[in-house]
Formats: sequence, C-alpha cells, structure tokens
Amino acid sequence: MKHVAALACLPILAFLATASYAEDSPLFIYVSPNPIGVNDFLKLGKAGTERVAREVGGQAKTYESTDPTTRRQNLEAAAKAGAKVVISMGFEFNDMLPEVAAAYPNVKFLQVDSCPFDKMKPNIYCSVFREYEASFLTGAEAAMTTKTGKVGAISALDIPFLHRYTDGFIEGAKRVRPDVKISPTLWVGGNDPFSDPARGQERGAAMVADGADRILAAGAGSNGGISRPCRTVPGSMCSAWTSISARRRRGPSWTTLRRRRTCPSTSRSRASCPVRSRRSPRSA
Repeated sequence: MKHVAALACLPILAFLATASYAEDSPLFIYVSPNPIGVNDFLKLGKAGTERVAREVGGQAKTYESTDPTTRRQNLEAAAKAGAKVVISMGFEFNDMLPEVAAAYPNVKFLQVDSCPFDKMKPNIYCSVFREYEASFLTGAEAAMTTKTGKVGAISALDIPFLHRYTDGFIEGAKRVRPDVKISPTLWVGGNDPFSDPARGQERGAAMVADGADRILAAGAGSNGGISRPCRTVPGSMCSAWTSISARRRRGPSWTTLRRRRTCPSTSRSRASCPVRSRRSPRSA
C-alpha cells in the first residue's frame, strides 16, 4: 500500500511545486465518493493525501461522502475550508467537479482515476490509469492457465468506465486462446456495489458454478466477497484489483485464495499498471 500511496503523491507534489503558499501549513482535503469502509482503493486516496501533507509540512483531512448530494457538499466545504488542493476519487465527481472548480478558481482540484475531459477547467488536474492494459495481460494469463477452459470477469457496475477492466480481460483471454470459453460478465449492483462483499460473493459463486476457474474481480471493496467462492473449488483462482496492486505496486495477479484469508502479497504476474498524469490544457 505504501508504494502505491507514494505514486499517488507524485501528481500532487508537482502541483505544489508551481504553487505559492502564504500559509506555513497548507491544507489538503480528500473527498471520497462513498464511505471508505472496507474499500481498499478509497483507503489509498486517504493514505496518499496524508503522506503528501506530511512530506510538505501540511495538514490533511478526509471528507467521506454517501451520495451525489454529499459529494458536492463536501467538495464545496473543502474549498471553503481553505484547502490548497482538494482530491476527489472516482468517476462519480465527473459532472459536478467542473462546476465547483469554476466557483473556486483559486483552489486546485485533483481527480484520481477519472477525469471530466470535456469540461476541463484551469484548476482541475487528473491522474488516470491504463487499467485495460493490465486487465488484458491478466486475461491472457487466465486463458493460458485455466484448467476448465472457462474464464470470466466480475465488476461493480455495468458502466462504460468499468468495462475498461472486464472487456480488457476478455480480449486478452481471446487473443492468446481463441477457443477459450467466456462466462457472462456479472455485476455486483445494489445500493453499494463497490463495498458489498455479500453480493460480491453471490456473483462469485454463480461464476464458479458456471465452470469458470479464472475470475477477474474488479469490485473494490466487494472483491473479498467475489474471491471467496474460489476457495471451494481446488485449482480455482481469482485476480482481485486494488488490494494486490496496492501492496505490490503493479496490476492484478492470480492467487489461489484457499491459501489465505485474503489475496497474498506474493504474485506471479508482471502486469504493470502505468500511470498517466494529465493537466488542464490551459494550464499545462
């Protein structure tokens, strides 16, 4: 986790290098799209914000959101609180962030893992990832190692952004083994798709029952549940995003989940997850 947190710090530190501070202790506020809870990905946002604040002698605060209303309220509250940088995590902020940024032009806003490219403002910065590349390689590995000849992917919601994970995985599997069978993609859904291990476990169990023995889990806090059914079938393996990449500083890796309660830190895959930092065209 520390390694990825360090990577998350780099874009923020770049912003700080070009900013002038009147305060001795600049304030950084992290706004999460949902309660952090068991969501390892959201935990990384908090950890990265706190690490940057320590390194520059600043302060860090976290505002946890629960719905679209509180997300916007938290963005505005962070700007009003005097934050030099407001960090938001996820596609949930795409529509509201440009409006809030326009209302607070002296505050810098960093959005991680998504970006409102068509509505950019001079004070919006984005750090986005090529998830599909690591997912493609993971799919290729799945197809080469499957014993049943069937693989599949499970994610939180059926939205275009998350197809970057699931579709990349499927394309990678088909590329190295055209005859591989693909279990229909499943979605956690529900009221809290990114932090619902129980619903994740139901989807995982359904896919294992369908014969898939290599499963990609891209459900953030739901990954623990998605992965759990793999323990019931000898040889079944699951690749869970976030928790492994957090510890190993790279993309997902296969792990036989019968060995440990959660995904171990050891891994065989060398799939990397490159980071691309993007600044507003007007401020580059």
